[in-house]
Amino acid sequence: MVAFQGALETLKARDLWNPLEKLKWSEQSQATLARAVAADPDNLEIRFLRYSIQHGLPSYLGLSRHLAQDRAAMMAQIAAGVALEMASQQAIVDFLLKHARCTEAEKHLLHQWLDQPASI
Repeated sequence: MVAFQGALETLKARDLWNPLEKLKWSEQSQATLARAVAADPDNLEIRFLRYSIQHGLPSYLGLSRHLAQDRAAMMAQIAAGVALEMASQQAIVDFLLKHARCTEAEKHLLHQWLDQPASI
């Protein structure tokens, strides 16, 4: 729930007009997402949520500090065979293949993960 709160704060920041308010809500959202990751660091969906949000933030804000850390944690969970509902797995694989600059070995791992039976 904390991760979803952070995502909602990001959406609020995106839709604000005032740049100072945008920055305030962006910083708040990243603090909230950091709390979610700290509470459950091995949760693939929380890591993906933070990764995808930070990927979309302008780099000059300095709020995208966890991209490498989250990507490594996600790939470790995927390598361990964590299974999610198939639509979630497909969304994560699609995003990582498109935006994460994956190595060939990581691409292979992502496709293998997608081919495994879903847990739900």
